Amino acid sequence: MLLAALGEFLLTSVHPGGSYAANVLPGGVIGAFGLGLALVPATIVAVQGVDRAVSGLASGVLNTSRFVGAALGLAVLSTLAANHTNDEVASGTSAARALTDGFQLQFEIGAIFCLVGALAALVMLRPQREPEPAPEMAGAESA
Repeated sequence: MLLAALGEFLLTSVHPGGSYAANVLPGGVIGAFGLGLALVPATIVAVQGVDRAVSGLASGVLNTSRFVGAALGLAVLSTLAANHTNDEVASGTSAARALTDGFQLQFEIGAIFCLVGALAALVMLRPQREPEPAPEMAGAESA
C-alpha cells in the first residue's frame, strides 16, 4: 500500500505541458505494482480460516466489496476533481491548468486513502497466535 501511495503521490506532478514518460508513467507503474503486491496478501488474509464449505461465498463477498469500493472511490475522487476543476475555471484559471489541478487533488486524496489503508493493515492485521494448551491441574498430576 505504501508503494501505491507513492505512485499516487508521483502522479500529482501532472501539469500542462508535461510528458507522459516523466509525469504519468513512473507513478502509474509504481502505483500498479504496489496495488498488485497488496491485493494477493489481502485476499489470503480475508479468506484465511473460512470453512471450506463457504470459501466460495467468502471469495465472492470479498470480490464484490472490492468492486463496490472501487466504484465508490472512483465516484468520490472524480467528483472532487471535477468540482475543483470547475471552481478553478470559474475563477479564471486556464482550462488545462484547472484540469490538471483537479487531477492533482484527486491523486493527493488517493495517496491519503492508500496511506490510511496501509496504517489500517499495520494496526489491525496481526498474526494469529496458536492457542496455548490449558495448564494441567496440579492436583490431577499427583492423583
